Amino acid sequence: MRSVDGTKSADKYFASWSSDVSSSIGGNDDYSVYLYSNNPDVDQPVRFSMSFAKIHEYMVNRYSLLSNVVSVIEKKHGIFIAEQRQLRIGRSSNVVEQLQILLKENSTRIRKDDGCHYDILTLIELFTAPQDFLEQERQEVAQYLNFTACIGR
Repeated sequence: MRSVDGTKSADKYFASWSSDVSSSIGGNDDYSVYLYSNNPDVDQPVRFSMSFAKIHEYMVNRYSLLSNVVSVIEKKHGIFIAEQRQLRIGRSSNVVEQLQILLKENSTRIRKDDGCHYDILTLIELFTAPQDFLEQERQEVAQYLNFTACIGR
């Protein structure tokens, strides 16, 4: 077992209940815990204290670093979006080709498997599905495909 200072020791330490420092021995902190040794030769307990003001100061310092990182990321994200808006997306009169263009742009601008990736893949699958229907069903399917193609424009 290691002692409080990190060296090997057979001593064991026992903690007191946390206490309000204002009612305990000395210090300007809010709460403290004392470690008492089982060794009778150790006169002074080891004191661990906590100050709400110091914890608050620490948290403000650490989280303000995070807010700086967040603002840099947001700025770079805004620049990226502005750059991407300047790039034109190709056009095709063929619905499947247009969807493939959009799929490629989605992968480039957002990331593969994010954004509208799966929606575009679903539409490609619908438009490239086999169409070996009876004649009257073929006409209804053609009407549906034409209707959905018009919506995308």
